[in-house]
Amino acid sequence: YKISIGSVSNIVKRKVEYIENYEQNENSNKKRNLRDEFSHQLDQKVYEWFVQQRSKNIPIAGPLLQEQARQIRQQLGGSNAGDFKASNGWLEKFRKRHGI
Repeated sequence: YKISIGSVSNIVKRKVEYIENYEQNENSNKKRNLRDEFSHQLDQKVYEWFVQQRSKNIPIAGPLLQEQARQIRQQLGGSNAGDFKASNGWLEKFRKRHGI
């Protein structure tokens, strides 16, 4: 196969790891975002607010939803409360999670 002995040795050493990853069908390059309790609470409260506003037939645009998310995150407090930006990426993922 025209590969070096070092490459073969490395493959043999990591054989078990490769087999386990194959059996679990995991992509090792996949980013894993661990959601903390504040993120979960924020998601629930923003969605509850969204549902309440929509039940009153109030149209909710993206920037309004982002601003409300920032306010709710400040109310929840905790560490890094000021770091939450409610970016366009966050908004898009929020919409996908809730089918909006």
